[in-house]
Amino acid sequence: MPSWYCHSEATLTGLRVRRLATRAAQSCLRTCFAVLALCACALSAMAADNGLVVRCGATDPVPLRPYLSVFRDPTGQLDLAAIRARDSQFESLPAGSGLNLSYTADTVWLRLRIRSACVETESRFVEFDYASLDHAVLFLDADVVQQAGDRVPFSERPFQHRNPLFSVTLAPGADRVLYWRVRSEGSLTINPTLWPPLAFTRHSQHAYAAHAFYFGMLLALAAYNLLLFTVLRERVYLLYVGFVLAVGIGIASIYGLAAEFLWPEWVDWSNRALIISFAFSGVVGPLFTRDFLGTAHAAPGWHRWLGVAAAAHVGMMLVGVFAPMRLGMQLMSLSTIVNCALMWGGGVVCLRRRVPGARLFVLSWAILLLGGILMGLRNFGLLPTNAATLYAMEIGSALEMLLLSFALAARFERIKQERAAAQADALHAQRALVSSLQQQERELEQRVTERTEALAAANARLQSLAALDPLTGLGNRTALYGWLNDLLADRDRRFSLLLVDLDGFKAVNDQLGHAAGDQLLIELSERWHAGLRQGERLARLGGDEFVLISELAAGQDSAEAVAATLRAALKAPMRAAPGASIDASIGVALRQADEDQPDALLRRADRAMYQAKAAGRGRVVLA
Repeated sequence: MPSWYCHSEATLTGLRVRRLATRAAQSCLRTCFAVLALCACALSAMAADNGLVVRCGATDPVPLRPYLSVFRDPTGQLDLAAIRARDSQFESLPAGSGLNLSYTADTVWLRLRIRSACVETESRFVEFDYASLDHAVLFLDADVVQQAGDRVPFSERPFQHRNPLFSVTLAPGADRVLYWRVRSEGSLTINPTLWPPLAFTRHSQHAYAAHAFYFGMLLALAAYNLLLFTVLRERVYLLYVGFVLAVGIGIASIYGLAAEFLWPEWVDWSNRALIISFAFSGVVGPLFTRDFLGTAHAAPGWHRWLGVAAAAHVGMMLVGVFAPMRLGMQLMSLSTIVNCALMWGGGVVCLRRRVPGARLFVLSWAILLLGGILMGLRNFGLLPTNAATLYAMEIGSALEMLLLSFALAARFERIKQERAAAQADALHAQRALVSSLQQQERELEQRVTERTEALAAANARLQSLAALDPLTGLGNRTALYGWLNDLLADRDRRFSLLLVDLDGFKAVNDQLGHAAGDQLLIELSERWHAGLRQGERLARLGGDEFVLISELAAGQDSAEAVAATLRAALKAPMRAAPGASIDASIGVALRQADEDQPDALLRRADRAMYQAKAAGRGRVVLA
């Protein structure tokens, strides 16, 4: 027998063995899962039969689903006595969370056996964490009932709370059986929990705080974008505000906050407000999508479908007003999912076509679509009731509207940039037009232009000559008076004025000529100017007289130190007059509190300077 044949036969044998092993493992797993399911059902049944034991000092909430039994009354006509006679027909619930019976016309009875292991009387709250439940009645005794639900006016509820809430009091060692009768036109969702009073108070405060944060954020986003609309007058911002408010009212209706704070006694309106608000969001949502993404140009086909969706939701609003509640709730759940998917699909198409803002739009609607799908599947009983499915729409809408607000802010920034670019283009075009007109008129206005330029140059020269000494480039008498007027206008400013007259300068002029004298003045001015500090200014009055104003030397000692610095600069050899002996007589005048005239200050300094001359030159005299 060939070796390859033997090898193939061995391979086939191995494959058959592996298939048999796989089948055996699958069969074993199926058996294990079946056993686990039976065990879970058995445990649930045992828990329901044995009942819930309430222990003293317990602080944690207890989910009641494992302890509940359920009976469905299709006729809705049975009373408590008839129900007690059918105790054997109650069914235990399989393991899970919450209790969701989808859209059903049945009246549902819940039975809970509860025992107290306490030595004192204990009180507990039972909360059905679904505010949109229409009717829930707790039978404590044949004649003692508590009613709750959003079809019960807020003032008639046993407790002022957004969710159906009941109170149970247990005497020491009590063993009671409680019955609830529940029915709803919407999704019959029950998420019952047993709470110690203090724990429930803390839980309720945290829940209300979370809702307050959510609605505060919605109002802030609506107000911000309404402000943008008033500034920009773009419809997309107004549509966003309408969408935010509509979704906010819908969410407030779902979680019982609208019934508590907006219309506590309008029970007929409460459920219809839920349908109408979400239907209105279905009108403005597609219109917002069309405006925001510019689908008329970017995706014409989707543009038409979004218009159809908006029109269909106008009809949905009429359904919310006139149709039976159960039908309206079902259509609302379906239309919400379809509408979100349609807007998300349009966003994806625009994202592929690189429409600005489409990325954030797609992300935001994907989040809301996920929340809408979870809510819809829970409403139809296809998903269990838990925190994720119960609050998915609120969380999804918060993230969606926050992201949309970011997208609108980016759109606002883009609009600003586009307007700035348009203004720049318009300015450029205007400049080009002006340049063209100037070019056409240049020949006619040439003489005027030349004379204007000549006059401007003459004015510039006159202004320069008016403020600067032409020889040294220092300030002249005009500049000096301007400085002094500014300083004297402020009575609190203190400064010193040093009037400097050169000693020995006339000899340089006589011996070396006026040109050398001018060069010496220029060189000396450069030395003194280079040594000026911030707050000091130097001017030439004429000839060999200079004035230095120092705001840094407001006292006698500091002013004399500045004068010594000026004289020290004269000791170094002068390039213009080598070997010349130059010194200075300096008169110093300190600004007095009541002094406000430049001439008076200059006269005092001048007198002090002449006193220095008379005293033998090369001196500093304080006025």
